[in-house]
Amino acid sequence: MRDAYLVLPRYQSGGGADEMLYFDLGSGNGYHADSLRREPERIRVERVDQNLFDLIGRPRDQPARVGEIFLHPLYAPNGSVRSALFVESSTGYVAYFEEIGRRGTLDTMKTLISRPFESLATEDGNYALLGRRSSSGETIGAYLYHATTGRASYVGALDELDIDPPTTSIDGLPAFDGRVAAAPVLDDEETIAYAVVDGGSGRFFYLDLERGRTSALRERTTELDLVAAFASDDELQPTARRFVLAPIVDADATTQAILVVDAATGGLGLIEELEAARPFLRVLPRNLYDVLRDGSSTEPRALSIVVGGAANGATDGLWLLDNLTGGIVYLSNPTEPSDLRLLRVNVERQ
Repeated sequence: MRDAYLVLPRYQSGGGADEMLYFDLGSGNGYHADSLRREPERIRVERVDQNLFDLIGRPRDQPARVGEIFLHPLYAPNGSVRSALFVESSTGYVAYFEEIGRRGTLDTMKTLISRPFESLATEDGNYALLGRRSSSGETIGAYLYHATTGRASYVGALDELDIDPPTTSIDGLPAFDGRVAAAPVLDDEETIAYAVVDGGSGRFFYLDLERGRTSALRERTTELDLVAAFASDDELQPTARRFVLAPIVDADATTQAILVVDAATGGLGLIEELEAARPFLRVLPRNLYDVLRDGSSTEPRALSIVVGGAANGATDGLWLLDNLTGGIVYLSNPTEPSDLRLLRVNVERQ
């Protein structure tokens, strides 16, 4: 078994993903994969001459759990990603990496003067980092949502890489113990909401954002229950986080659907009609474990996802990284069930 991965995609102008950087949460070792769009089923991976734990001052013998540390892409107005936000939820530590190097290195680290998320710090890992993009597509802020307590904090001025940014505390959000998962809902590049699921109960809801009001995260409930939707008579795979969500966007950078991956059963689905009181869940006719047959059934599975985009930015596929097997699966044509393909990626290690 391998530890879970922390993944940072690098998007080109227009929103197409062509590289990804990922770190082993057990050791901090980093890996770089490039030319993703050229041949998505065959990826060249090389070890990065950097260790994330060394960069942030964390001992290498102190593994991080899922939901404890985050690397969030910071989008420029043209949809490209050249920098990243780092957050350690267990301490509230926050820093910028101003440049993602051409060979996957994280360069020019800037630490914030204060720790804007320190009041939320725990070691339970039940967090989601929710980036906020403006109407220009640029990342202007981020919320750290602690689902256990139903609290969040917002940090702004990320577009300026401000080391002393304005912060806002938010209370009264949904609270639950099941592992949280979230995905952005975009409208012409602007973040208007987050789709959220409670990994324990399966309850699916939204956190709506309001223009000009960073403190206004508003819950919008739905009747959708993902645990019931993916019910199975087979034994459930233990998971570090049951559900993984990812946005499916069109060429206008508007979210058309949310892809759901159930790590406990291998089930796949698309949540459509996002504005409806009961969004429609279309269960896809393939199972992730048709491809990932090997791996321990007693160790917790942790899946990480990278959303791929064509040259125009529309989602045309996704990569799923699996900690148990160390394998990568490519899911193509996610919105076309008749053409849906799940392919075990041939990883060429350099």
